Amino acid sequence: MAAVHPQLESIESLEGPRGLPLIGSLFDIDFKVFHRRLEDWCEEFGPIFRIRIGPRKIVVVAGSDYNEAMRLKPVGPINAMEPLEDVELMGYRIPKGTVIMLLTRHIAVDDAQFGDGSRFDPERWLMLDAERQCPHDTSAFIPFGTGPRFCPGRNLALLQIRTVLAMLCRNFDVRLADPNRPVGEKLAFTMMPTNLIVQLRRRADAWALSRGRAPT
Repeated sequence: MAAVHPQLESIESLEGPRGLPLIGSLFDIDFKVFHRRLEDWCEEFGPIFRIRIGPRKIVVVAGSDYNEAMRLKPVGPINAMEPLEDVELMGYRIPKGTVIMLLTRHIAVDDAQFGDGSRFDPERWLMLDAERQCPHDTSAFIPFGTGPRFCPGRNLALLQIRTVLAMLCRNFDVRLADPNRPVGEKLAFTMMPTNLIVQLRRRADAWALSRGRAPT
């Protein structure tokens, strides 16, 4: 069954708090606790919302969306490991030097690890443990591997994900070029999508700000 891709909405429809002070008053904001204020707004407005600092519109996205995307579509769905000594795994003895192929996505979409594991649900990452009524085992979520040989580029990759996502959401409306064309996947060292063609439409207020004009 092809994945359903709902029509994306403009960030203009996002809720958020009232505007913050103008640029000249930014020094009045205590940035040491500003992250806690953003977390409070996340509880009030949801995992993605909009704030305004003077004329600038800023989209705040909790880490849930890219965590959920990596859980369902990791770039490394297969992870090869090699024990340095004999180990026991699921009742079997594995001699040292044996190559173990770990299917990271298979366990991450297992309903026993994540409730309704095949469903895209970013809000599952924002819930408190006391609120959960279904499994949420984060130890089964290892898109960058685990142990002493986990991916050394993990922190850089997460930084790039946040940066690119923020840039795209702020400057463009993104939609599938052909919503009826199913998106597939191809494993070539890393997993990559196929038939994923999107249209980027420059947002009017981003165009105005790039030219020093106040958005309408």
